[in-house]
Amino acid sequence: MDFKKAFDSVDQEITWVTLGSYGVDHKLTDLLRDINGTSQAAVRVDGEIGQWFITNRGTRQGDPISPTVFIADLERAMDKSKERESGISVHGTRINYLRFADDVDLLEESATELEYSLKILSEEAKNTDFT
Repeated sequence: MDFKKAFDSVDQEITWVTLGSYGVDHKLTDLLRDINGTSQAAVRVDGEIGQWFITNRGTRQGDPISPTVFIADLERAMDKSKERESGISVHGTRINYLRFADDVDLLEESATELEYSLKILSEEAKNTDFT
């Protein structure tokens, strides 16, 4: 699964709740909320810039903390898949997914299990508001 588009669409309010659930200090969360709350964007078409608007979805492009914040959201979506005894066994260790940035590779012994894992991840991604 590729969550590339989700990087720009996750609901920031869910992000703040997710960070809090992982024990991130509320002062840092409040600071990130303030920084993101004042972010504005505009659409440029053929060199012409449209009206500016406040953004409340996605992460700030080019912000060095944005990938880490996004990974926290993705981690929350992945939590359900970690609860199951699934995946493949590698030297006695169960591995049910591989992740790099916004890419997730699900690993299962059978197509049926893979389909089930994909369904769970898809549902959790919707709950996290990766639209």
